Amino acid sequence: MKGIICFILDKMVQKSIIDAKEKEIYSFGLRRIIISGGNYLVMIFIGILLCSPVNMVVYLLSFVPLRVLGGGIHADREKTCFFASTVLSIMVLVILKYKMISEDTMVILTAMINLYLWKNAPVNCTEDKISKTEYLLFRERFRTVLFFEMLVMIIFFIAGRSDISYVIMVATVMEGILIAIGKWFQGKNKDACII
Repeated sequence: MKGIICFILDKMVQKSIIDAKEKEIYSFGLRRIIISGGNYLVMIFIGILLCSPVNMVVYLLSFVPLRVLGGGIHADREKTCFFASTVLSIMVLVILKYKMISEDTMVILTAMINLYLWKNAPVNCTEDKISKTEYLLFRERFRTVLFFEMLVMIIFFIAGRSDISYVIMVATVMEGILIAIGKWFQGKNKDACII
């Protein structure tokens, strides 16, 4: 993958699309896009294999914004992250496919998790410390996304699509779990919560 990224960036420099001095920054960004995109494609493929591609897409649309803005536990290696994401996706699809948690229980759990998230997110679990201003900005954005997702969940529920609402609830609960684990790791290690 490194060779492909270098090839692409060399062409961009040759065509004066980017400055050679910025190549490293673009390399990082392009690598993140490829890794994240590949991860999402694998998750959707797993959704197809388990006959739930729509559920996986709705889950990703709900989970990813919360995850990006809310933080939580993170893996220190890309392979570990990929494996953990894949396992998490399979768990989510099994929960969704077999409704392993009743809708009533999921509503109560989601309400409790939402209160927890509102109070505790974001959790900075990276080696890069963020400033108070950045923290407050991420918190505001996270709360906006959380509110919007709950509004969408309620609209789908009222429209008779409780199946979509259920997927959004599962996404919220999963992010709540990752944030709770992240906070737990933060309590044990003040520097970071990376496994």
